[in-house]
Amino acid sequence: MPHKIHLSADEDLALLALSQNSTVPSRVRQRAEALRLSARDWTVPRIAEFFHCHQQTIRETFQRWWDGGIEGLYEAPGRGGKSRCTQEDLACLEKRILEDEQTYNARQLSELLLAERGVSMSAVPLRRALKKMATSGNAHAKVLVERIQSSGRRGKNSSTSSKRRQKMVSSD
Repeated sequence: MPHKIHLSADEDLALLALSQNSTVPSRVRQRAEALRLSARDWTVPRIAEFFHCHQQTIRETFQRWWDGGIEGLYEAPGRGGKSRCTQEDLACLEKRILEDEQTYNARQLSELLLAERGVSMSAVPLRRALKKMATSGNAHAKVLVERIQSSGRRGKNSSTSSKRRQKMVSSD
């Protein structure tokens, strides 16, 4: 398989625009530039040295180009595991928290989610999902995350202060 790219004038202009577009991920811009360098008779080892990467990375970029054109330079969607918790589940938790006067921590919320909705999700991913919901501009979610964080801080501080009190009493 030859490791040289041949570009038409239109393809070269499209790759130039892609490599200069700041809204495009840097990996995609770098891949576009590597293709353009190859079309200008740069060798794979020279391009790899220029980008401080392995030669195989450059060859894989060429293969992406041959397989999918410009669209092939982008990362495939769907990396990582899918959340077990749906928007409806989060909305149910949100409603419950806002109605109750009680402050919940993430572990309690995961237990609530299992009991009420039958969704088994540990505290850490649930906390992440709530934080993600809060950063998307949802005002209620921001309140929820603040409540969860403050309840977690109170729990740690109160146990620490009670331990301090016990030490002070036992040392007297």
